[in-house]
Amino acid sequence: YKETIAPNGYVINEETFAFEIKENGEIIKHIVKNKKEEKASLPSKSNKPTPNEEVKPSADVKPMQQPNTHNEVRLPATGGVGNEFTALFVLGIGFIIAGAYVLRMKNRKEM
Repeated sequence: YKETIAPNGYVINEETFAFEIKENGEIIKHIVKNKKEEKASLPSKSNKPTPNEEVKPSADVKPMQQPNTHNEVRLPATGGVGNEFTALFVLGIGFIIAGAYVLRMKNRKEM
């Protein structure tokens, strides 16, 4: 096996280790010693800009985004104009059928 990700603050060990899986399924523990990363030394005081020098921002600095000050809540559009039309259409058909039924019953009684 080979180490792919080193723990934080450590350098990846590039060495490849061999292992064998035995029939009895015995677990073999192997401890690998990692090397700590060398911390960069602090910059010397001479690198600090003097107050008279103009400091220019580097090209990779991104401007800060403005937070959303609007308190709008956007909900998903689960309905639509078609739902109102469909409900009215079904209700109208129901009234027509009910009216036809009442007329039919009224005509049967007269006979």
